[in-house]
Amino acid sequence: MATALRETTREVVRDARQAVADARDVAQHAAERLELEARRRPVAAAGVATAAGFIAGSVLAFGLGWFAARRIAR
Repeated sequence: MATALRETTREVVRDARQAVADARDVAQHAAERLELEARRRPVAAAGVATAAGFIAGSVLAFGLGWFAARRIAR
């Protein structure tokens, strides 16, 4: 019983490590592609970065304002 559990645990850990390694490879490939595209089209890359920053900032500001308003209302 303990041997089967140990073997199953090893398989799960091995699969998890492989999944993390695969995800790391995909992320690295995507970053390389993004860098290449940014070098090819710098103005478009700056526009996308600006838009992403604006959206992220808006979401963050909305969330903080909403939580602050709820906290004050209590």
